[in-house]
Amino acid sequence: MTLPASLPESLRHLALAPDGRAWLTRLPDLVARATERWDLDLAAPFTGGSAGWTCLARHRDGDTRWPLVLKISFPHEEAAHEADALLHWQGHGAPRLVDHDPDDWALLMRALAPGTPLSASSMTTERALRAGARVIAELHAAPVPAEGEFPTLEATIAWWGDLLHRRAEQHTWAPTDAELVAEWDRVAEELTATPHRRVLLHGDANPGNVLASEEEGRLRWCAIDPKALVGDAAFDPWPLLEQVEPDPFDAADPAAELLERASLVAPLLGTTARAIAGWSFVRRLESTLWLTDLVPRDARTASSAEWLDLARQWGETRVWHEAYRRV
Repeated sequence: MTLPASLPESLRHLALAPDGRAWLTRLPDLVARATERWDLDLAAPFTGGSAGWTCLARHRDGDTRWPLVLKISFPHEEAAHEADALLHWQGHGAPRLVDHDPDDWALLMRALAPGTPLSASSMTTERALRAGARVIAELHAAPVPAEGEFPTLEATIAWWGDLLHRRAEQHTWAPTDAELVAEWDRVAEELTATPHRRVLLHGDANPGNVLASEEEGRLRWCAIDPKALVGDAAFDPWPLLEQVEPDPFDAADPAAELLERASLVAPLLGTTARAIAGWSFVRRLESTLWLTDLVPRDARTASSAEWLDLARQWGETRVWHEAYRRV
């Protein structure tokens, strides 16, 4: 199958995924179907995004603005409930969903203008953390969905646990820390057994997914690209705490810096710094072993840069574990 010549570079990696090349080949037809279905004019596609094709859009009624966004997602489990989540939030802390086609995984949403990500803002660290946490809190304020509407954090953790141990056993060549893997089980069990505030989680509230939107002269922030599931509110802040500049792992005492950030956002989310630190350790170790899985399994074929990156990932995972132990 030949890939479309106009395909954004950020999507080409999907050609290596199961069914990815077939989806990329069909993508021009999916875009054409959405254009016809909703009578749209389309701007050039955005160049970012690794699991979906997106662009600004407008109805063919003479409007000179671009008030809409068309998104067509590569079918995968994490995106399966994006439309349901946007409908549940009804524009509070997230883009408002105008329409969607579940068969084509196509979403038509209100555009966020100017759409500047929190990661590109000139805010101080504290202000950026508070802004991101308030968006998460706005999402969490929605009513808890009925049982069965969304995946649960508990089911996700059970799946992660099996996957995590399998990856740790497969990658004996990598700088895997067996003690941390065993500790993951204990911390995950403790967190899921502890009473907590149950909400509809965003699942990927990193500062690149938090965008500025000016409405009626007022600037607000909204979170895009949810990977929605129901569970403990303390699960959501992890990427925000790590990715707001400056890099917390460059601090003299990284664990103390991360705890300070967790303590700052915890009251805004109705949770505790300990719960946030625990879930951050759980998520970080899962992410580290996922990244390990992407590196060639034969250590002799892994580049020095890949080795250094894996060592850094494991080091930062240990920092989160230390932060959790200190609370």
